[in-house]
Amino acid sequence: GGKVGKLGKFPNRKQLSPRFTSRQGFMQEYKKGNDMNGFVYDIPTRIYFGQDQLCHLGDELKKYGKKVLVAYGGGSIKKSGLYDKVMAQISAAGLYAAELSGIEPNPKIDSVRRGAELCKQENIDMVLAVGGGSTIDAAKFIAAGACADIDPWEFIKNRAPIERALPVITVLTIAATGSEMDNCGVISNPETNDKIGRGDYKLVPKASFLDPTVPHPENAISRDGLRSGQDRSLQSNGKQAFFIVAVP
Repeated sequence: GGKVGKLGKFPNRKQLSPRFTSRQGFMQEYKKGNDMNGFVYDIPTRIYFGQDQLCHLGDELKKYGKKVLVAYGGGSIKKSGLYDKVMAQISAAGLYAAELSGIEPNPKIDSVRRGAELCKQENIDMVLAVGGGSTIDAAKFIAAGACADIDPWEFIKNRAPIERALPVITVLTIAATGSEMDNCGVISNPETNDKIGRGDYKLVPKASFLDPTVPHPENAISRDGLRSGQDRSLQSNGKQAFFIVAVP
């Protein structure tokens, strides 16, 4: 189960508005027009979920060209064997792979710059992020930077228009930020002491591979998922922040 809280204070059922506790209350609020704005729900990311779905990676990558930049963090994907599986898929598909390793937690703009420059040098067609939210966030802005002649930090700090971006495909290693199927990323710049988020529809991953059997550090999902969810909620709204706390 779970509880919905505002800034860490968890109301009980009696404190919640009727629209949250019954269908009748919800419909009454709907008819009044309260809190019911229209919206379009569109998540174009193709999701491959489950064990052994990685066997489709090569075919998915071939849709977007012949050269792929493989971006990842430290060495955990090599220790787990995931790196070898990914590279085997790339090789079997007859694709060329360049690599960008060492993407940090809370990815830094320097990693984005290195990746964008590597894409230009190698004439990369797509970016494959293998890792968690940090790696995927960096990959999105690498993909945008590869298609522009400006410093990628301009996309984030000054909201420069993103005219085009390379396709991004992800292989998720941990459930946390949801970056594998959204249009957002958060990048840090130690030189200016900034940590800023930016979203753009062109950054949405084309496909994501989610295998819950992929090894991960003990307690990493509950710890990082909760922390990342809280961080993004707090960063995205300066006045009020709501988050979900999972209760085992």
